[in-house]
Amino acid sequence: MSAHTGAHPRMGACDVCPFVPVSGITMLECADLAHRLGQKVGEGLGIPVFLYERAASSPGRKNLADIRSGEYECLEEMLKNPEWKPDFGPADYSERTKKTGATVIGAREFSIAYNINLQSKAKKHASTIAGRIREKGVTVKDKKGRQKKIPGRLKHCKAIGWYVDEYKKAQVSVNLTDYHVTNMHHVYEAAKEEGIAIGVMVTGSQIVGLVPKRALIEAGLFYLSKKGQAAFVSEKESLEAAVRSLGLNDLAVLDPDEKIIEYLIGEKFT
Repeated sequence: MSAHTGAHPRMGACDVCPFVPVSGITMLECADLAHRLGQKVGEGLGIPVFLYERAASSPGRKNLADIRSGEYECLEEMLKNPEWKPDFGPADYSERTKKTGATVIGAREFSIAYNINLQSKAKKHASTIAGRIREKGVTVKDKKGRQKKIPGRLKHCKAIGWYVDEYKKAQVSVNLTDYHVTNMHHVYEAAKEEGIAIGVMVTGSQIVGLVPKRALIEAGLFYLSKKGQAAFVSEKESLEAAVRSLGLNDLAVLDPDEKIIEYLIGEKFT
């Protein structure tokens, strides 16, 4: 880990491991699994483990962003602070810890990793949009030099800005922790509005990993309803509308069979 660099926040080689109740299991059972795995990783592998979200040992450890705010580079100082003693594993910064970093394990609802593509190479544009849409907003200084927090537009939305050399684009990297409240279309439309405000166009978006079918269907129905076409549409038509309206083919063609979690476990077009 001491030689690792990258744009995404991280504090360990196996950075975060969430248990998500998809089917046939409760959140409480997932939290129990997180505790059991955390103990095995901490005691068996000698890696500092922090529990988060529904498995958190205290309210201050619920938010992943709070745990890894200093990232790997601040882990040594973090472990010196008694308030940040790991839930399992060593609390000292050894040569082994220097190699592995720490691991965050927990239980949570399904989270959607979602990137919005900008017609810009400037990270500052993506960071500005991210700060305006994410729930925690931004911290600014007033005329007297005092810090002031300005909340963002969307609940259950985490976002940062970065530049991706592979695409030659800046992106707003978003994590949606409750898509029932804030879904992809809410973020996409907000990002377009904030982009216009600073003179930057949104060209499309990208789903990272898997997504619940319901999330894409709701996005599709949102855009179809704006055209008065939401009545009596099939699941397939709703999904096609979501892919088209969110610009999900902007960087690569999206295959629903490879992105929708229900399709991967055998449920299709019900």
